[in-house]
Amino acid sequence: MSTTMTLRDGTEEWVSRCYFPTEERLASLGIAIGWVDEQGNAIDRVPDRLNHPYAVLSPDGHVWVSCPLFATGFEELSLKDALTLGFTTSEYQAGIRHRLLTSELLQTEEGLMAEQIAPRDEAEAICREGVFTDWDEPSEARRVPYPCEQDFEGYEIVGWVDDTPLDRLRSEYLVRDLSSDEVRPSEVYLCDVGIESLSIEGALRLGFSTSEYHAALRTRILERRHIQDEEDLLTSVYPPIEVRSGLDDHGRDCSYRLGQGELWRHDDWNRNAPMRAWLQRVGRPESEKSDRPTMSTAF
Repeated sequence: MSTTMTLRDGTEEWVSRCYFPTEERLASLGIAIGWVDEQGNAIDRVPDRLNHPYAVLSPDGHVWVSCPLFATGFEELSLKDALTLGFTTSEYQAGIRHRLLTSELLQTEEGLMAEQIAPRDEAEAICREGVFTDWDEPSEARRVPYPCEQDFEGYEIVGWVDDTPLDRLRSEYLVRDLSSDEVRPSEVYLCDVGIESLSIEGALRLGFSTSEYHAALRTRILERRHIQDEEDLLTSVYPPIEVRSGLDDHGRDCSYRLGQGELWRHDDWNRNAPMRAWLQRVGRPESEKSDRPTMSTAF
């Protein structure tokens, strides 16, 4: 779904729900250097990071000044750029998540802070995530993730147990307990907990690219599942055009109940065939809650 929104400076901007950054696109934009003031001078801190431009070193060696994030969104910030500009993992994911759920760009620091807080009840979840929220779903993978920085404290990712794993989604990685300095295997696989469960630093240490990290978060939110293997990851980074369009149009609603909903309507059967095939190509967690009537039936 694409919408026209009014930005904080009063301009109108056409915003699509889904953005599919490729490594080639991100490389062509350059590398974030740091914040600048209105005169283009480097500064360490800014009062509102979404309302300040930042300097970028382009591939040809020139430095240019970007538009503020309220106008461009977080999608063209690489993982390293986000760290350079002082964004935490929870903030970075919040900026991406908000667009996937609402087809809008966050405009202020206050909005960014509010987006990091998980819905308090089903009514709020419906407002923020849509009617088919799965807010009370026991299956963790089917819920929208709202990580907080405390989730990443107390440990750090060291690297892989095997130096060159054949499938990163199905390999153990090494974790250091910062209180004891003990290094141990993760005892979990990323196909079960998600690449999106990693901090930015952890994802970089394990060799995941920005486009792969975005693909994992987008798949978790819109398709209600984790990426399962390297092939799944490769195709999810930049799906076929019919799927990109379908994810943009239907958002999270497409994966609520396979076999039900707009994708399975007879009058749109052929048009939605690519999306149905896409959603059914990989195993996914089934809903563990009953289909009892909820508040959503009143909407």
